[in-house]
Amino acid sequence: MTVTTISPWQNRKTIQRELFETQKDQRIVFNRQEISTRLVDIPDLHLPNTRTSIKLMNALANSEDIRLFSSLTIQTIIMHRWKHVRSTLYISKLFPYLI
Repeated sequence: MTVTTISPWQNRKTIQRELFETQKDQRIVFNRQEISTRLVDIPDLHLPNTRTSIKLMNALANSEDIRLFSSLTIQTIIMHRWKHVRSTLYISKLFPYLI
């Protein structure tokens, strides 16, 4: 069994459900499996208005190589950025049409 997530901050209940199992006698047992983590250290990438972050997002937007998006690292970066951009995008672009 393999647990894969794009989010660096996984929901606690999901981890408990995937990594542990409850026996018939209500004992909780750890499912023995390999657990791995990945760390990508790109300074200032988490800040949306830094030069590094803007350059990377522009490079991804203008790339014609769609294989870049199959990379777990790129998927994680996009998901992290989307969480922060989503609310601003909804408020500034969608909300005015709802009024």
